[in-house]
Amino acid sequence: MAKTEIEFLSGFDAVCPVPPEVRAAGLSYRFAVIQHTYRPDSVNMVFDVPLCRCLLEFVADFAPDVEVQPERGQAPKTSVTGFIAKLLAQEVDDQVPPALVFARRDGKIVLCMASEEWAQVGGPEPYHDSYTYSLFTHQDIGSRVKALLATHSEAEGWRLAEVEVASSQTAEEFFAKRRARAKSGRFEELLRRVPNRTPMPGDEID
Repeated sequence: MAKTEIEFLSGFDAVCPVPPEVRAAGLSYRFAVIQHTYRPDSVNMVFDVPLCRCLLEFVADFAPDVEVQPERGQAPKTSVTGFIAKLLAQEVDDQVPPALVFARRDGKIVLCMASEEWAQVGGPEPYHDSYTYSLFTHQDIGSRVKALLATHSEAEGWRLAEVEVASSQTAEEFFAKRRARAKSGRFEELLRRVPNRTPMPGDEID
């Protein structure tokens, strides 16, 4: 049985975008779930709907108030159940993950799941041609996320890699390094290597 390859990265690396809402909420930890789009049983790029649904349900259980922003910009927001229903009703070629998902407790964002647009544009390892979900939180939730996937009813269709650790483990370290790269021009050089990648909120450097 062909399986979807899934990698994990704990922390921040040179090219991960950090949405402004994440910075404003002070979410210091990032755990990335990287779904590779190549699978030997398909001639087309694969978007793993069960994985997306599993992660959405994880966010929905994380806090009482959750909203999904399907697209970037001023797109109308919806609920997790509403987004999943629409996703399952779409043609395969139209299915994509939501741009942003926010979980709030007492009106404050405690988790943000942001999709990174690496599919069909190449990109650096480990993101090359992937659907990547970055989960930003106040605490490290990596072990919880991986344990959920390992025991999920759809787990037979996934091959889960070991968790890799990024060069920066907190947002503070990450932004200090990014500002240094910006001064030297190295960050722009990194982005020029993937010219087809859509600019994402969080690429900006202040």
